[in-house]
Amino acid sequence: MADKEILSVDWQLWIQRKGLDIFSVSLFHIEEEGLLRAVIGGGTSKQLCVCEGDDYLFIRSTSDFAQMYNDIAAFIRKQPLGYFEKVFEKARTMPEVTRDLIKRVSGYSDTEVVENFQNITDDIMAVILYNTSIPYFLLSTLETHADIPPAHYDLLMRESEKLRATSLFHDLMTSVYGRIFDVLSRRFGVERAHASFLSVEEMADMVNGKAAAPSANELVAREKCVVWMDKTQNRTLFSYDEGLREEIKERVWNQLKPRVDASGASLLKGNTAFGGKVSGAVKIVTSAATMAKMARGDILVAHTTNPSLMQAISLAGAIVTDEGGIGCHAAIVARELKVPCIIGTRIATQVLHDGDMVEVDANNGVVRIIKGIVT
Repeated sequence: MADKEILSVDWQLWIQRKGLDIFSVSLFHIEEEGLLRAVIGGGTSKQLCVCEGDDYLFIRSTSDFAQMYNDIAAFIRKQPLGYFEKVFEKARTMPEVTRDLIKRVSGYSDTEVVENFQNITDDIMAVILYNTSIPYFLLSTLETHADIPPAHYDLLMRESEKLRATSLFHDLMTSVYGRIFDVLSRRFGVERAHASFLSVEEMADMVNGKAAAPSANELVAREKCVVWMDKTQNRTLFSYDEGLREEIKERVWNQLKPRVDASGASLLKGNTAFGGKVSGAVKIVTSAATMAKMARGDILVAHTTNPSLMQAISLAGAIVTDEGGIGCHAAIVARELKVPCIIGTRIATQVLHDGDMVEVDANNGVVRIIKGIVT
């Protein structure tokens, strides 16, 4: 895909993540197009990721995702309830699959990691698919399509929420990814700090003797790049064009600028996960390491939440997230704790800062900035 063709797509920001790597991005791109379509009837064909240090912006085509949700909804309506019962039955085995994978990989010699690379990545993709992507996209489809049969709706909502309330990704990153990166670094002369910049296809080519590792200069350049999939070759491609990267970022962020009300106050709009109205000081919590800043009654602002942030969540006067739907972790926990919660603002962590005073009106899905610097 040429730069001109990339810029012709109707891109919009989907999710923002910190602390990921190119290996994870390439897995997501492959899994969401192939395996996701095979299991729930819909996948993405147009998706970018803008990488800048530890900041990863996943960007989607609006029309492509709308078509994906239409495809998934049509698939749901055609399938007997028993089909999805089997899907969720398999999904419930993923914690066991993860534990077994960690045990196997930790016991492998370097040679065994190389020899079993394909099996390892197959298991990783299965965990991501069933524990993360399937419940996310099923819940998103339920939000956007009102004509899902009631029995299917109840099953998909109930089981997807259970899966979304837990995350196995951190275990994979710390115990499996790290082992792979260590081995590839030693075996193929890649600096350990750069091993995570390899795509899964490049790793497979290396362990199968089909290609050498990319140069150190190219891997370093991937700290700032645009990543997308070539669907004709099913490979991850990279652009290091700074102008292209900046234009994509400008486009997607300009779509999400805060509104201003009649009083001149800046407003962020999202979706209500649990109602209520409360004011307080913002605390940006993006990882367990940043939880100590939270005091009781503070407004927790995050890209998304997960079980590792429960200590901070339990203190929050309200929760505001960049992303999420009705079945995301923040929404589930907010309903359990009866804490006002607004999800899906897209830009809260970008425009709010620690100490900003805001009013969270979760009854109307609006965050009003009382005192702060809007960026």
